Amino acid sequence: MILVPGRAAIDRLTRFAAGLATGTAARFVVGENAVPHVTLLHADCSAEQADVWWGRASRALPRDMSVRIAGLMYSLIPQGDFYTPEGGVYFGLEVARSPQIIDAHRTTLAQAEDLGLGVWGAVGDQFAPHVTLGVCETVPRAPVMLPGELTGAAIEVSLAFGEVRRHGTFRPDLRYAAGGL
Repeated sequence: MILVPGRAAIDRLTRFAAGLATGTAARFVVGENAVPHVTLLHADCSAEQADVWWGRASRALPRDMSVRIAGLMYSLIPQGDFYTPEGGVYFGLEVARSPQIIDAHRTTLAQAEDLGLGVWGAVGDQFAPHVTLGVCETVPRAPVMLPGELTGAAIEVSLAFGEVRRHGTFRPDLRYAAGGL
């Protein structure tokens, strides 16, 4: 269960991520086949369970909401990590923990638990909303500034659902509660 920005924000985020990855050995960067998004929850489930979960979530949650960018983060990923087994350096945008996004996370978590799904990642009090931009092999050497257009920016996002892939990515062929890209 994820929140996906509109096309203009996706393009801005993708360009910013590509700029950050310039001059590094990038293992993954958001782009055409890896949509920038905010994860509400990841879970193991069958196709039938996924349909039930999506039905419940799309009825219980707002189709659209606004998230605010809180800052840029780099974090070391140890080898053996679930999302990035080879390890590396995560880079992404942290999202402010607004009451609306926390409620959306808790709702999807309660629904997943009610269905007996195996949830994974940071959940409950450990939930840390963010937009993963990429993973590189080493920490960048040049100073990095968050552009003014993203600093404290509110980004409109829409509820969507799809199959999680390597590095916690999603292809653009998602199910949307409203419209889609």
